[in-house]
Formats: sequence, structure tokens, C-alpha cells
Amino acid sequence: MSRAEGVVTAVSTSRKGNTFINFGGTYPDQTFTGWIPAGTPLAADASISTLQGKKLKITGRIELYRGKPEIKIMSKDQLVSQ
Repeated sequence: MSRAEGVVTAVSTSRKGNTFINFGGTYPDQTFTGWIPAGTPLAADASISTLQGKKLKITGRIELYRGKPEIKIMSKDQLVSQ
């Protein structure tokens, strides 16, 4: 299991309902993304929108999406505010 940590620069939700937690800039210039799939219980959690500007650690498997690293977030256990 890997982890990424830093200050959250943006939290956004797409029209399809996926939620994205970006580090190092806003889309498409972010350096890292944590994404929460639409329809999951965590996607409906209002506390996710309060993470912008906070230091956060995300754990999980890092994969590349369009050349950028990301972690798929399925559980609040994968998120640790610091």
C-alpha cells in the first residue's frame, strides 16, 4: 500500500458524480489526485468538500490516469487529516 500526502488544492465533483481531491494545483495542472467514484457512500459524504486547504494523507494503490498519479478512495479509512 502506498500513500500520498500534502495540502489539498481543490475538491470538485464531476457531472457524473465522481469526486476529485487534488494536490499541487487544480485540474488539469494537479500533481496528484485522490478520486472517489460516484455512487459510493463516501461520494455522498459532505465532509469531503471541507478538505480544501487542509493537509491530508491518502493511502491506497497508486495508478496512472492520463499520465498523472492517483489513488482510488473507497473508504474514509484511506483519508487522514493532519
